[in-house]
Parts: sequence; structure tokens; C-alpha cells
Amino acid sequence: MASPRKFLILAKIETTQFTDPVPTPAANSILVKNLRVTPLRVESEDRALIRPYFGNSEQLPVMEEAMIEFDVEVAGSSALGTAPKWGPLVRATGFAEVISAGVSVTYNPVSAAFEYLTIYAYRDGLLYKMTGCHGSVSMDFAAKRIPHMHYRFVGKYVAVSDAAIPAGSDFSAFQTPKASIPTWTGTLTVDAFAAKVAALSVDMQSEVSHAIWMNAETIQPVDRKPRGSITVEQVTVATYNYFTKITGANLVALALTHGTVATNRVKVTAPKMQLVDIEEADFEGTSAHRLNVTFAPNTGNDEVAIEVT
Repeated sequence: MASPRKFLILAKIETTQFTDPVPTPAANSILVKNLRVTPLRVESEDRALIRPYFGNSEQLPVMEEAMIEFDVEVAGSSALGTAPKWGPLVRATGFAEVISAGVSVTYNPVSAAFEYLTIYAYRDGLLYKMTGCHGSVSMDFAAKRIPHMHYRFVGKYVAVSDAAIPAGSDFSAFQTPKASIPTWTGTLTVDAFAAKVAALSVDMQSEVSHAIWMNAETIQPVDRKPRGSITVEQVTVATYNYFTKITGANLVALALTHGTVATNRVKVTAPKMQLVDIEEADFEGTSAHRLNVTFAPNTGNDEVAIEVT
């Protein structure tokens, strides 16, 4: 009997979209949680035939796709200037990877030259393949919780086959994550103000088009509109006036460094975050404010940057 707990996810960047680069357990295993696979989603056209009796007409498939979503823990890399194992995933959500040897790896959003993944999802006894995958990513940080990135990918459906989960999966390059607590939060500022933060979410909201032409199939991103939320301690307006920032449509900088030890630090920055509304909240008996936010570009393709050091 197949077990719903036995899965192996492999992901590898494609050189040519829809051409399977054949990921391997040793090089391309991805450590995930909260996995959800839709191995086949179909759009159909009903023939709607008229006959002298009641009943359905068959529906003809006009589009097939596969989808997958999962969480990956936010953690650094195995060495300074070495891309983290989750690097291929974020690249296939519209980010470019820039490696500074021995120093850092930075991911900035792009509006062209997109990259795509082949993903293998080995379920106990079955292999779900999808090629040409592109998607969107969100990041969630919360006090006393392990932060994570949530990935959502859509790809071209490849026929499902019977397959045992292969041996040799290697997760050793995935760093052990740190919880969002004072010991491991290096920097957290909103508009250079050191706000006490209970939760922060950043959702890139990438829009991916899967188009079926008469003679071609395309999967590609067509837009992004990053947004999120932040929950902060309630303070006096003299201390920091969130309300005038909202009514004035001010754009403020966000900076978060998660982790304090080299090789396990992930920095998230946004140069122009807009606070769009505010509501009262409660955090462990303390008055707080929850603000919805959006992220705008500064010079372009820089709304949100992720840096691993």
C-alpha cells in the first residue's frame, strides 16, 4: 500500500524550456514540507451534441497541466558565496541569481530572461513529472516559528509512470533553520525604525500564463504585484506615526536579516514598501497593529531582494 508520507521531490533548472534535464537524487533533492501535488489538471470542451435522447456528450481535453506547491525552510547556504539548495526554486519564480565568490548570493527579480524547472515528484509507487515549470514564491516570518518560503509552480504535464522512489537522496546541503526569535534575528527595521514585529509576509504574486496556441504551448510569467503584511507593536504617534505614512502614501524601506551566523543568514530588503491600511491586533496580550503592504520598484527589478551570506 502506498504511503502519503513517502515522497521525494527533485528539481533542476532547464537549459531549454520543456526539455527534461533529468534531475538526480544526489544533486537535486529538495527538502520540503506541506506538499500538495496536482499531477494532472485538464481543461475540456464539451462536444454538446444534439441527439433524440438525453445524456452527456464527451468532453475533449484542450489543455493539460501539472501543479505543485510546498514549503521550504528559510536558511542559508553551506558556504559563503555558494548558492543555497533552494536557489533553483527561487530562480524559477522570476529571480536572477548573482554569486559573489566567497561573500554572498543575491536574488533580484527580473522582467526577462526567465528560467524554468523540471520537477520530479516521486510518490510511493508513482512518478509525477512536470517540465517548463514557473511559479511564484511567498516568504513568511513569525515570532517563535521557523520561517519558510511557499512555492507554487505550474508546468507541462508529462505522462505519469510507475516508479519506486530512487535511493541516494542527499539533503546535507540544506542548513538547519533558526526560529524567528531575538537570538537569531539580526536586523529588522521599517523606515529605519526598529519596530517590534510579530509577523511579516512577502508574497511576490507572480502571474504565470499557460497558453495553448494552435501550434505551440507556452508557460511564462506575465506580471508580478508583490504584497504582504506586517504585524507590529502598537506605539504612540510620537514614537512612529504609521497613520501619516498611510495617508501620505509614503514609500518606506524594509530590512530584515534572519540569522546571525555566517553561512546561515538570509536578508530580505525592499526599498519602497507602502503601508496601505491598518487594523488593531493582539499579540500575546500586547496591543498591536496589522498593516497590509505593497512593494514597489525603485529603479526597476528591485522591489524585493533576497541575499544569502
